[in-house]
Amino acid sequence: MAEVLTLKEVAEHFNKRPNTISDWRKAGCPALQSKIGPYDLDAVGEWVLFRRRADKRAERHKPSPLASRFQVAKTKLAECRAELLAYRVAVASGRLLCPKDAAEVIDHQAREFRRELEEMPSRYAHRLVGCRTVEEAEARLREIVWDILQRLSRLD
Repeated sequence: MAEVLTLKEVAEHFNKRPNTISDWRKAGCPALQSKIGPYDLDAVGEWVLFRRRADKRAERHKPSPLASRFQVAKTKLAECRAELLAYRVAVASGRLLCPKDAAEVIDHQAREFRRELEEMPSRYAHRLVGCRTVEEAEARLREIVWDILQRLSRLD
């Protein structure tokens, strides 16, 4: 059993930097747990060998980076499919309009609004006859606008 008194001597023996030996201590090397020497070089060597074997076993069972990326992509694909299904259910149940249907509804409402504006003079001129003041005309125009808005809000 070879023994040394300092961590620096352990580092020199294993041809490592002192920081590496400190890392081994933090990683739990039992032969390095005492704050002062002597340190058993054979025990440290056995621990290092054990760690290397354990690391190699872990490396063999570690999935490849490509497999990891494939799994991430597979998960994202499943999330997208679930989101698409939720969208389709919302459209089918009437809670959501598809863009084409929404555009048709907006176009229909715009046509109805235009028609109401074009018919306004002939349809409502009689309601302004007899207004003696600007305030009275404004009040009647507000009533007319209110009537138009109510009719437009009932459009399907």
